[in-house]
Amino acid sequence: MQPATGRAVQLRGVGVLWRPGAVPDSAGYREIAALGLNSVRLVLDMLDFDGDRSAETLASLDRHLDAAEREGLWVILMMGRIPGAQFVPRTTQPYDYSIWRDTARQVALRRVWRRLATHVSSRVRVAGLSLFLEPVTEGSVEQWHRLSAVLQREIRAAAPRHLLLVESAAGEFRTRRELTGIELPVERAYPSLVDRNAAWEFYAFELDDYTHQFAPWRPEPSLQRARTYPDSTRIVRLVDGSGSARAFVFDRHYLAAHLDRHVAWATRQRRPLVLWGFGTASRTFTPDLGGASWVQDMRALAEERGLHWGYWMFDTGYYGIRARPELELLRIAPSR
Repeated sequence: MQPATGRAVQLRGVGVLWRPGAVPDSAGYREIAALGLNSVRLVLDMLDFDGDRSAETLASLDRHLDAAEREGLWVILMMGRIPGAQFVPRTTQPYDYSIWRDTARQVALRRVWRRLATHVSSRVRVAGLSLFLEPVTEGSVEQWHRLSAVLQREIRAAAPRHLLLVESAAGEFRTRRELTGIELPVERAYPSLVDRNAAWEFYAFELDDYTHQFAPWRPEPSLQRARTYPDSTRIVRLVDGSGSARAFVFDRHYLAAHLDRHVAWATRQRRPLVLWGFGTASRTFTPDLGGASWVQDMRALAEERGLHWGYWMFDTGYYGIRARPELELLRIAPSR
């Protein structure tokens, strides 16, 4: 993968929840770099960049970019919160899919990306621009194909050298893959890419009821119980929307099969692939629940497949791995 510098690099890093106005966590960036990791993914809120405070927000972002760059880190900017694209079950918010039919909201998203891409276009340490977090469409997945094409063209016009990162659809017809138990066929899940300086990306929080157990924003009964990894007594099915289904014990072999669907597609298309996020609840980091084993297996599988990868996340309460001994699982051994 070649960011704006034009030289190949394998990205390995962590996600960081960025907030405008917050003082850059220079110590955190140093910790990340000291692990041998080379990148951070800053998760953005579209509303912070659209309106009267957009100039102030961009100045705040610059301070964080400067702090990360001082430690030699690449930065990926990911549009995480988009009005009309809230789809994660939350007890305090209704489902909202209006981005897929509201032209004004789509225009606003294009405007924000154009402003942001223009602003960072001269920053060579911004490794990539990630268009849209976990798209779940209101209608068919083709809605994401159309919107992603428009966004790619908009961003490319403003940032000719920067890598564009386009995520596979996480569901269609108002339903996430985790809720149906059926995976979209990869040839439908991934939109077309606008040029050769673009890559696909996906996430892997498998299984959802393990990595999200007791998540306060997920009220489903299946998540309100403790689960373990690996679990030789648990049989899970990997069901593809194209009609195939395979059964696995919930262990490393299942995680590998999930990754390999995406890897095989990207390999056939000769496109780079980014595992932008894998992670598990910090409460699973106990010997009986096996969170450390899950992280170790997922990272090893990503490395074996040559994937660019990012751990989700560094310093938030539910997923945060900072200041925990498990952080060492992400350490990159020095090259010989």
